[in-house]
Amino acid sequence: MSVKQFDPVIYPQRLWVAVSKDGTDLNGLFRDRETSEIIRFEEYGLGQNFCALTFPVSEVSTDNYGVLIVYAKRKNMTCNIIAHEAVHAAGYMFQHMGQEIDSEEPFAYLVGWIANCCWRVANRLNILLI
Repeated sequence: MSVKQFDPVIYPQRLWVAVSKDGTDLNGLFRDRETSEIIRFEEYGLGQNFCALTFPVSEVSTDNYGVLIVYAKRKNMTCNIIAHEAVHAAGYMFQHMGQEIDSEEPFAYLVGWIANCCWRVANRLNILLI
């Protein structure tokens, strides 16, 4: 398992990017942000039904709010899937702050920042062929 935390600085939450075959190694680390229940990731079908999933979470150890993006395999960290999950993550972040997506520019910057964080994790794992 590999989990990397990012701090957007200007937003009061975190971004975590993880690579985990089925999510079971992430159990106990994050709570569902809405229900406060510990997330049991295997219940979502990661690696079976989905190649990546995005969750609004709070970290159990720190209670920090944020968004977790989990990729089932390193090879799933393609530009298409990174962009797709970045939009979900930015949407959750805006929702948590009570922000509407009425102006595309701030949302687009956040999507770009999230995608870049995922890209950095993918490059750190040496999985991208350029």
